Amino acid sequence: MKKLKLYLVNLLAVMFLAFAVSCEDEKNKPGDDPDTPSPEELQEIISPQYVSVDWNTADVLMCDTITGKYVMTKTAETSQIAPGSVVVLDMDTTGIVIRVTEVVDNTNEVNVKAERGTIADIFANIDFTLSTSTEAESRSKNVFYPEKIICRDSTGRILSRTSFSKPIWEWGKNFDGTTLFQNSAVHLYFREANMSASVGLNMYFNFGQRTIIETAYEVWDKYRAQMLEVEATLDGEWNANFILQADVSGSYTFDKGEDLVKHNLLPPKSIKFVVYGVPVWINLSADLFRHVKLTCEGEASAYTGVRNNITGKFGFNWQQQSGMSKVSGLGCDTEIIYPTITGKGRVDAKAWLYPRLRMTLYGLVGPSFDIKPYVGTEARGGFKQTMLGSSSDYFAWSLRNYCGVDINAGLSLMFMNYETKRYALGDINVIEKDLYKSPHSIELGSAPDKVKVGEAATISFVVKDYDYIFGKTIATPLPQVVRFESNGGLSSQYGITSNGMTSVTWSPKSKSDKLYATLYNYDGSIISRAEYASVEDKEPEDEITPGQEVDLGLSVNWGGWNVGASSPEQYGGYYAWGETEEKNDYTWMTYKYWVDRNGDGYVDYNDNEITNIGTNISGTQYDVARQKWGGSWRMPTKAEIDELTSMCTWTWYQYKGVWGQKVTGPNGNSIFMPAAGFRSGTSLYDDGSYGYYRSATLDEGSYGGDNAWHLYFSNGSYGSGGSYDRNGGLTVRPVK
Repeated sequence: MKKLKLYLVNLLAVMFLAFAVSCEDEKNKPGDDPDTPSPEELQEIISPQYVSVDWNTADVLMCDTITGKYVMTKTAETSQIAPGSVVVLDMDTTGIVIRVTEVVDNTNEVNVKAERGTIADIFANIDFTLSTSTEAESRSKNVFYPEKIICRDSTGRILSRTSFSKPIWEWGKNFDGTTLFQNSAVHLYFREANMSASVGLNMYFNFGQRTIIETAYEVWDKYRAQMLEVEATLDGEWNANFILQADVSGSYTFDKGEDLVKHNLLPPKSIKFVVYGVPVWINLSADLFRHVKLTCEGEASAYTGVRNNITGKFGFNWQQQSGMSKVSGLGCDTEIIYPTITGKGRVDAKAWLYPRLRMTLYGLVGPSFDIKPYVGTEARGGFKQTMLGSSSDYFAWSLRNYCGVDINAGLSLMFMNYETKRYALGDINVIEKDLYKSPHSIELGSAPDKVKVGEAATISFVVKDYDYIFGKTIATPLPQVVRFESNGGLSSQYGITSNGMTSVTWSPKSKSDKLYATLYNYDGSIISRAEYASVEDKEPEDEITPGQEVDLGLSVNWGGWNVGASSPEQYGGYYAWGETEEKNDYTWMTYKYWVDRNGDGYVDYNDNEITNIGTNISGTQYDVARQKWGGSWRMPTKAEIDELTSMCTWTWYQYKGVWGQKVTGPNGNSIFMPAAGFRSGTSLYDDGSYGYYRSATLDEGSYGGDNAWHLYFSNGSYGSGGSYDRNGGLTVRPVK
């Protein structure tokens, strides 16, 4: 009889919940309504021990979570509370779950003793999403939106009650002048620092079957669902504008780790959802943290800045079987604030300033989120100077500015009745961008076409920095140091740039003299070097015979430019031997005519892994010149390259700003072959210094036939005896 009464009570509760759900449907707007379960389905979803209370007619008179004592006014619903009942105390501005252990029923009050419960004591056999964003993608068709939002100040005082709005957090803060670290040697601070955000929250739950938990009480059982999966994400937009200033005098290293700057950076909020008639309360809060890494020595001052706009979503997914993993889809648009440096020494600084967003469910600790934009600078100055003015002396500044985004998320499982304290992703770097590098290169600026021996001329040079945001070089705004070197007379050994320009007066002693302008790194290595000669750098362009087909007076006519180019100075395409298309990666693994028969990733010559396509592919289907240029154009053979090197005059030469070899035939006609280098893997090597041109002839003496003959040259040398892997990317000059 007792079990029958309990069954009738539970059935009435389920029927009441079904009615409550139908009433709450309109409150879950905007967005599509979740499916409304049938009464039978509700019995599977909501615990039979859950007692639904109409808190519009009932009040919580006492709530002591420490002693576990609670007092409610007596109504028809609260009168149904018995040992084992699960109740959500919905107290207008917050809510908690309790599981009742004792009940004292007075005339006007219901006094209970209870232990704290969790969301897993209520729901089972269901998945649903709690969302503050109507535009966010949901893992579940059952999506619930806020019914009530309580805004508080930093002391917890209620400021306002609002209805559903998006985003749940929209704020902006200014932290200009915030000191990150300071002592007698270092002052690191944000000259400017302001952040803003527009953020929504989405939390997905997947509950498994309900099980019976053994208790010390013989008169009732405890039902609890197994949590299978939880996913929590923030979506929206974050903006962070930082200008980081470092003033150092001395030597110091510092990395303290994260430090609390401000408690309750954002106004705490309590959000009430109603899930199938059950009130679900989530509390949100955020504190401001900072983290600084610094290494410095010398006396220097440097600042750099960046404006970051970060959009997308970030969070975590926790599954019972596999644990925790990240959920991320962030993009970052960046604008650079150009840097300055003064002094000498070294400054390596990196700084984060970020909010930590925390969430509790029914007052129990749940997820936390860190989205940590940062800005950093590496400014280093060095010098070496000997008493006698050695050629190895140098002065230099180098600068690298960068920014990025680290993300982190933590999850306490207390709100799901798990004993495990906390899961954490750890810092994950999702974006890091180089913003600015100085110096990057040096180029010849203004100079006369020719300087006479013994006469003075002013030669200027331009120092360039690299702006990674726009992907281009710009004249440096920093006072970079350039060293001038020559056998001739110099007005100064060093020049300091102003708006990127520096100049020197030079008097060559002989026709072969050259003037060099060099940028050094802080460690003495060369970053870039430009030169100017006393004779004109380039010969008149009409000394190169024009046209696609040039008769040099040899057995074949030679092409005026490379395959894939349209003029003599262009490098054109790079091709593996026997392949007719360019590609991004030149290795044996990507070579069309190699088969890894034993799967070891290496060339095994005894296994016939390299396909035999012939010893001379000139004019065949494997000839890229024939396939690209058509007609009777083809790749040259080794014999024809031998003829070119033995019968022609070769001159290292600059044509339209590109270095290479001018090749003049017996009849006086000439072609220009640029020093295009070669491609291996995904990189280009030796461009501007060496030329490597394929022949159609296989090097039959190579082991396993893995090499083919090619033409090679550099400044002062050339030849046809080069043999190189078939898989490498070399340029091709056709013949006819």
